[in-house]
Amino acid sequence: MKVIILITLLLGNLYSFGQCTNFHQQNCDLPLDWSYEFDSQSMSTGIFPGQTFRIKAILYEGNDYFLGICKQADIGSFQFKVTLGDIEIDQNSAIEENENLQYFELTIQKTIVAIIEVRLAKTQNMSFDASNLKCLGIIIGNKVLNESY
Repeated sequence: MKVIILITLLLGNLYSFGQCTNFHQQNCDLPLDWSYEFDSQSMSTGIFPGQTFRIKAILYEGNDYFLGICKQADIGSFQFKVTLGDIEIDQNSAIEENENLQYFELTIQKTIVAIIEVRLAKTQNMSFDASNLKCLGIIIGNKVLNESY
């Protein structure tokens, strides 16, 4: 009996994380003038308050990039920052199109590794219960500046 209950709880938690798969493709309202191609480095995750979601992405020279996050509407405070080598860009520099999307647009002169990070604020209820799981996506779009690259 205990095994059945444990399996049920485990499958419920796996389903909860699965609900965030492809969140960025299905739930993010991109700007109307979106002129970028989705980069395969874009991804979504389920995250709990107090946790950080961080990815590394390679940004290639000769491209413009759109680096953004979209989130569930009920996510409270968060930090969004992008680090390019020694340069750190935070959410105060972001252009906010709507309450669920923040992004940066960058022109890359030299291929670099970017670290894109979103940290959710801690809340009063810090349990890892499935009801506290929030979905967010990191969107990376790119377009070639000059076809000679």
